[in-house]
Amino acid sequence: MKKSYIGLCCALLASASAVQAADLSLALALGTDYWNPTPSGTVNDAGAHYDDQSQWTFWADLRHGIPLLPNVNLQRTTYDTNGLGVNNDLEAWDLALYYRLFDNDLFGIGGGLDLRQYNGSWFGKDYDELEPLAYLQAEANIPGTSLSVFGDARGAAWDGNHSHDYRVGMALEFVPKFHLRGGYRNVRLDDNVDGVKLTQNMDGWFAGAEYRF
Repeated sequence: MKKSYIGLCCALLASASAVQAADLSLALALGTDYWNPTPSGTVNDAGAHYDDQSQWTFWADLRHGIPLLPNVNLQRTTYDTNGLGVNNDLEAWDLALYYRLFDNDLFGIGGGLDLRQYNGSWFGKDYDELEPLAYLQAEANIPGTSLSVFGDARGAAWDGNHSHDYRVGMALEFVPKFHLRGGYRNVRLDDNVDGVKLTQNMDGWFAGAEYRF
C-alpha cells in the first residue's frame, strides 16, 4: 500500500550518500516540546470534535560524518484526545534515518526515511501500526544573532489517504549549546481500521528546549 514511498525514500538515501562528507565528528541533540493543539477528526467522514489536550514530544538527534551511514533522529510524541464520548490514547515513535544534503555554518538541509510506530487506541479500536514516511528537515542561522529558524516534515500518501506531521519555528541560543524554541505544528493522521475510515487533525503552537552536546 505504501511501497512507493519506501522506494522513493530509499532512492533519496542512496543518492544523498554519495555527497556525505568524510568528517568523523559526532553531534548529539536532546530536546522536548510542549504542545497544546486544537484537535478534530472524522469517523467515516462524520465529524468529531474534542477538547484541547496537552501533548509532549521528546527527541534525540545524532549526526556524524561517517560516509554511507545515515544520521539518526528518534522521537516520541503523544496524540491523546478526548471529548464527546471519544477517548483516544495514542502515541507514536519515529525513527528517521537521513542524510545531510547541505551542511555549513549558515544552513543545513537533510532528507531520508522515517519509520513511525503507532501504539494505543484510536476511536475505541486498538491501533498498532508501522507506517513509512518521507522525512525532511532544515535549519538556518540568522547572521549576527543568536537566532535560527528550523522546520521538519514527515508525510506519506496512499490509496486516497494521507498523513503528515510538520512544524516550523524559531530557536534562541539562550546560553551556549542550550536553545529555547517555539513555533507551529500541524498533524494529520489518516487510515482505515477494520473497515472504518479514521481521520484526526491537530494543530497549534508549541514551545520547548534543546541541548546540543
